Amino acid sequence: MTTRSHGTGEAPGSHFFLVMCAVSVLACGVWAWMGTLDIISLATGEVIPSSQIKSLQHLEGGIVQGIRVHEGDVVQAGEDLVVLEPVRNESEVRELRARITALEIQAIRLRAEVAGSPGATPAPEVPAIIS
Repeated sequence: MTTRSHGTGEAPGSHFFLVMCAVSVLACGVWAWMGTLDIISLATGEVIPSSQIKSLQHLEGGIVQGIRVHEGDVVQAGEDLVVLEPVRNESEVRELRARITALEIQAIRLRAEVAGSPGATPAPEVPAIIS
């Protein structure tokens, strides 16, 4: 037997359920509006010319920055068809440079310890790399 509230003919939990549904929809809407998704999709594509099927594939994946050809365009061998964003490669280069700098500084410190000197000055290019 269901208890009715205040003679309105509604179950006591129906208002709560309705409010929770509205809050959930509102929260999803706010998340969709303000949230960002970083997606890198890996896929192979096919260019279907009139004579042969050519497969396109990027070995490392990446984000497509631009497509330089359109349907019906005539392309030459070696021509860029798709441009990928260089973000991934640039960040790897910066990370490797920082690691090289840290290893150079460590090598300077170790040479100074072996030589028994109280302090060492880094090579002229090391401060330039750090800054």
